[in-house]
Amino acid sequence: MLTELIFKKVTKSLLFVLVGTIFLTSINSCTSINDVSNNGVDNKNNLADSRWPRSVIRPQIDLDGEWKFRIDPKDVGLKEGWFDASVTFEETILVPGAWDAQGVGKETDKITNSYIGKAWYRRIVKIPSDWAGKKIFLRLGGVHRYADVWINSKHVRRHVGYVVGFDIDLSKYITPGDDVTIAIRVDNEQDWDIDALTGAFDVIDYMDINWGGIHQHVWLEARNSKWIEDAFVKPNVAESKIDMEVTLSTETDCEQKLLVEIIGPDGDTVASTLQLLNLLEGNSSVNLSIALDDPLLWSPNHPWLYRLRLSLLDGDMRSDDWEIRFGMKEIVIRGADIYLNGKKIYLHGYGDDSVYPKTLCPPANHKAYRERMKLIKEFGFNYVRHHSSVPLPEYFDVADELGMLVQPELPIAYERFLEMGLEHKASRKLYIETWQGMIQRYRNHPSVFGWCMSNEMYGGFELATELYDIAKKYDPTRPVYDSDGVPPDMERPTLDVLAVQFDVQVLPVQSSTVNQIPKRDPMHPLLKPITSRSNKFALDFPPTKPVISHEMGNYVTYPNVHDAKKFTHNVKPFWLEQAHKDLETRGMLDEAERLAECSEN
Repeated sequence: MLTELIFKKVTKSLLFVLVGTIFLTSINSCTSINDVSNNGVDNKNNLADSRWPRSVIRPQIDLDGEWKFRIDPKDVGLKEGWFDASVTFEETILVPGAWDAQGVGKETDKITNSYIGKAWYRRIVKIPSDWAGKKIFLRLGGVHRYADVWINSKHVRRHVGYVVGFDIDLSKYITPGDDVTIAIRVDNEQDWDIDALTGAFDVIDYMDINWGGIHQHVWLEARNSKWIEDAFVKPNVAESKIDMEVTLSTETDCEQKLLVEIIGPDGDTVASTLQLLNLLEGNSSVNLSIALDDPLLWSPNHPWLYRLRLSLLDGDMRSDDWEIRFGMKEIVIRGADIYLNGKKIYLHGYGDDSVYPKTLCPPANHKAYRERMKLIKEFGFNYVRHHSSVPLPEYFDVADELGMLVQPELPIAYERFLEMGLEHKASRKLYIETWQGMIQRYRNHPSVFGWCMSNEMYGGFELATELYDIAKKYDPTRPVYDSDGVPPDMERPTLDVLAVQFDVQVLPVQSSTVNQIPKRDPMHPLLKPITSRSNKFALDFPPTKPVISHEMGNYVTYPNVHDAKKFTHNVKPFWLEQAHKDLETRGMLDEAERLAECSEN
């Protein structure tokens, strides 16, 4: 049990590598780490009940909840100055969430409410007077699809894309002690000239629902003139240490003390050090390493989580802090095998197509994912592939806690979308920016198995090499592959693993003989034949790389048409209604449940 583990509080020396404009001096003997104030930090709280990365030093104003709201179907809001607080907004809406799921829009044949176009969010916020002298940021976790932001009627930012969030420095636009009017115009109508991102997150494949809204958290944050911008933790299981890349920001040249603490799964500090940095104005980066005594390794069966807390010190007080969770986990590929922490692992996986009938968009709360993933773990799964989509931060937080390996995927769902995206420089650029942004946003999560660029790009695509190199630059610790869904005999340098489509046209039979599947699936002519032995699928040659099943069998079951009554939210169960009508026409409606049961079994 964790409570039976004994950790010794130790001070470790860090190996620093000079990068950019930082100069470092060890000062472990100058200041006692035990004398540093915790500023209200709760070491024992290791659950994801708040945003990660987190800070207890930076004051924040949570902007989730009710905003004034107004749809703009005729696109007149900009001309009429809807960003100004004097313009009447009669409606309100909740953030985060999809507006369609909150009753906005007209009924269609698939959902009860659908609105495509521009809509305005507006809110007045009092900026605390004690934020004077601080850097003030507006932080938005995610918007589907485009956002324009006004502060006190001044346009300050346009953002394109929904996978990663964005920050806006508001310091020169607002005055602490005054009210500030924040207006955000969201547009969910896809502009293919600048944005070809399309995937399961957008509710495609027969549903084709174009939902919109601010779907992640919004908040204001105040920082001092020196702050921690980012950190990337790279576990080294073989040597029982972690390597870190830390990015810091400052408005002026300065000498700065940095406190580094590693907090174990039980809440005790297991390693720490204090270093003196000479920073130059702007962003600076530093590389460092720290050893851990007999670290507990993260795996799906034992998801031990550590925390890295970085603090900037003024005297013995923390002037800024930045904290993340990480796991001591290392994935290595040797030939056709995957090793997790030095041991061969078999992935028991399933596919997730971002299906959320009640909310349309994935919910931005931990509770929903914790309940869902506990059930999934009970079924014995340890791996999930997300079809052409990237889950929200809360999803990764829970996967870290419960022990689930996750494959996120850049929203390139099919070749027809990619072809449109590659036609324009802006959309090509968005692919690159989104790919880099999603890796940087989620790379500290031990649950991330690898980085995938697309779905079913069987022959690869021209941007793959550039994306592969970006992934290895910003996260060299994980497998990278250009497509989930490739021929089993495919060999190319942008595939660290083979996510093979086991696409069959006949059912396997219980027999010791080998049943040959048709030589070529006309839908996927690049696929090499796959055989079926004793009711199991097998490649007809030994693979040179690890093989993960992309799709297995493509079997279907007859639906229970009576499940239609369970859809009391926005989505209409039109597929069940069609099946219901078919059975009724055939005079077989009384057999519906039996047909579904026989089909499923």
